Amino acid sequence: MMLIVALVVLPLLAIDLMLAALPPMMRDLHSSPGMGQVTLSVFAASFALMHLVYGPLADRFGRRPFALAGLALFCAASVVSALADSIELVLAMRVVQGVGAATGPVLARAVVRDLYGLEGSGRLMGFLMACFGIGAIVFPIVGGLLVEHIDWRAVFWFAASFAAATFAIAWLYFTESAPAKDADARFGRFFAGYLALLTDARFVVTALPGCFTAAAMFTWISGSSFVVQNVLGYSPTAYGLIYGATVLGFVATSLLTARLAPRMGSIRMIAAGTVVATTGGVVGVLLSLGFPLSLALLLIGIFLMTFGHGLISPQSMAASIVPFPRMAATASALYGMIQYGTGAVLGILNGILFDGTALPMLGIIAGITFVAAMIFWVYRSRLRGTGL
Repeated sequence: MMLIVALVVLPLLAIDLMLAALPPMMRDLHSSPGMGQVTLSVFAASFALMHLVYGPLADRFGRRPFALAGLALFCAASVVSALADSIELVLAMRVVQGVGAATGPVLARAVVRDLYGLEGSGRLMGFLMACFGIGAIVFPIVGGLLVEHIDWRAVFWFAASFAAATFAIAWLYFTESAPAKDADARFGRFFAGYLALLTDARFVVTALPGCFTAAAMFTWISGSSFVVQNVLGYSPTAYGLIYGATVLGFVATSLLTARLAPRMGSIRMIAAGTVVATTGGVVGVLLSLGFPLSLALLLIGIFLMTFGHGLISPQSMAASIVPFPRMAATASALYGMIQYGTGAVLGILNGILFDGTALPMLGIIAGITFVAAMIFWVYRSRLRGTGL
């Protein structure tokens, strides 16, 4: 289980760990704050696209070889990033990091489905998302301390060390979990599997709310360091603590869903989460329009959004993957691609619109959480009779 947790948190090493490093890295490499957000978005873009490749291949050839290859790639790209002397090289390595990191959550979700089946997946996904949330609290704090007491390059050395240690553990202890490798999951059949999922209400109605609220969270992630440090004037270490505090809602509600999912079911949890997340998005915009920006006002909407995200995310992942045992990795991959692809687009938009205030970021969060809620509530009726 600890190896699964390590795979799940792998993208945090390329996003949350380096948040506090973005402003000083941009200054050191003579680049702009907007380019700092682009470093997150190019990672998210390659991370998202590689989901589409790894999913069917992992169903065809198994989970273990891709986990090892991804960890090795991530480690190598992190080392080169730590040595980089230009923003162009950092951007290139961020793409490679995304290629390697994509194996982590794709395979972790598939392994959970392999080992725990329909009944156990909702509970285990809640536990994994809570671990993910704890990592999202710890890594920004670690990153802030590394930046403040060493320099921004230290975050990449830390990421490389984590990946190397996880590779060693996976090499020794990761046994193949795929119950039967799917001979039909060939390269030429990628789009057939994805098309089948995209036309299946069991996937669409449960996956999209989770993907879009996760993209709202990514919008906060990509813009938070600049708003908190550059606009509000907090230090890198203080920023790490502030950002970590916002993830507490996600951790608490993820743990809650792990306990409540067997009684309430995934669909009710998703329904409640869409309401809470959308409320947070709308409240955040209204407060930013009506009052001068302060940390307290900023965090009211963000906390509500993260609470909703915690309710939705674990159950959305479980409900969208468990109906497809022969395509578990493919469904996991498509989920991740939509989630991080949407996050990458919104992250770039966030960077383009950044005007020295929090309003563009909060507006994007409000818009995407509203879309997530509308998709679920308008099309929820299509799940009747599907067993979900």
